Amino acid sequence: MKGQSIDEKRMRGHKYSKWFHQRVGFIWQDPAVQLFCGSVEEELAFGPQQMGLPESEIRQRVREAMELLGLTRLAGRAPYTLSGGEKKKTAIASVLTMNPSVWTLDEPLSALDEATQDWLVEFLQALKAAGKTLIFSTHDRRLAADLADVRLEVDAAHQVRCIKQR
Repeated sequence: MKGQSIDEKRMRGHKYSKWFHQRVGFIWQDPAVQLFCGSVEEELAFGPQQMGLPESEIRQRVREAMELLGLTRLAGRAPYTLSGGEKKKTAIASVLTMNPSVWTLDEPLSALDEATQDWLVEFLQALKAAGKTLIFSTHDRRLAADLADVRLEVDAAHQVRCIKQR
């Protein structure tokens, strides 16, 4: 990022690791593996707390993310009690509160109903339009066509083909 190499040795350094994690957000294919706090609200506050942000800014970021993603009514719920789509939105909101410049997503549309998939594609398009970098793995050609500027396709023989779309 910004001309710096990323490797295991650098990631072991606290200062570099903190710098990196403030700029790169991760959304896993199964959002349940990244949700571990007692409530949705605590989940959204965790990242900004680790960044050392002032409490007033943390509360503002959490409130704005919950409103944007329609999670306000779920603020006190434990993540394990949420539906799949609610878990995905909570995972996204937890990254959103950190406002990273790079978003990495593993199979972002996996296990979502059609309405939630459509919502997520629109959300990712808005992130991209806002200047965020999106890096994602997917089997969904529609998502790749809608969002990717550059695609790397890997075939069954593990051959990689680079396709520039825009």
